[in-house]
Amino acid sequence: MFVYSTTVRMHHTDAAGILFFANLFTLAHDCYEEFLGDLSIAEILQNQSFIIPIVHAEADYKIPIGVSEKIEITVSCEQVGKSSFTLSYEFINDDKELAATVKTVHTVVSKESCKPVEIPAVLKPKFLSSSC
Repeated sequence: MFVYSTTVRMHHTDAAGILFFANLFTLAHDCYEEFLGDLSIAEILQNQSFIIPIVHAEADYKIPIGVSEKIEITVSCEQVGKSSFTLSYEFINDDKELAATVKTVHTVVSKESCKPVEIPAVLKPKFLSSSC
């Protein structure tokens, strides 16, 4: 499991000061980018023969997340296939309550053909350290 801490900013919220639904995915993706570590999105786009598009995403709010709220987002690997993997995110508020969940399914594809390819060895250590 990987933990990412952040604060909900005003631009993340709607007119009521509650996290706007689409920004739940934005914050989950921020966590994902940190989870990748040295294998950054820029590194993948510039130097690798593959890309990792998200092919499915879902989210559930459990309780409101407000402006200026500090949250911890944990990401864990739920499932790994030959060319795809599923990540689960939990958004935990200051009171240690589960505020939201996100799930994303990623497929590794060739940059050249856009066809699925086997998950590269460079990615596999990420999954081994994240409960897959």
